[in-house]
Amino acid sequence: GLEPADETRAEAGFDEEWRSTLLAEALAALGRKLSEQGRTRVYEVFQAYYVVPEGAEPPRYADLASRLGMTETEVRHALEAARKDLRRALRDEVRRTVRSESEADEEFRRLFGG
Repeated sequence: GLEPADETRAEAGFDEEWRSTLLAEALAALGRKLSEQGRTRVYEVFQAYYVVPEGAEPPRYADLASRLGMTETEVRHALEAARKDLRRALRDEVRRTVRSESEADEEFRRLFGG
């Protein structure tokens, strides 16, 4: 059988894969939602900030604002809105996999710490 440490590693690996799957689903839902709402600019800012090459730092707000023809405040607000919408989309994805709201809250906290 598996030793306790092996079980812990296996569970951690499963959780990491599960988090990645939920995140991918939530990101796709976020893109669809923002597009349907005519908020593609928010998604564009989100993508430009978070989708960066491996090991690279996200761009500074000022650089992103200049590149996208926005103010830093507009960039900050777009990112705040996108993060809030993504968190909601993640919760919705978790909620689809459990039986109750309390289970969803518990699973979300366990996987994402919030």
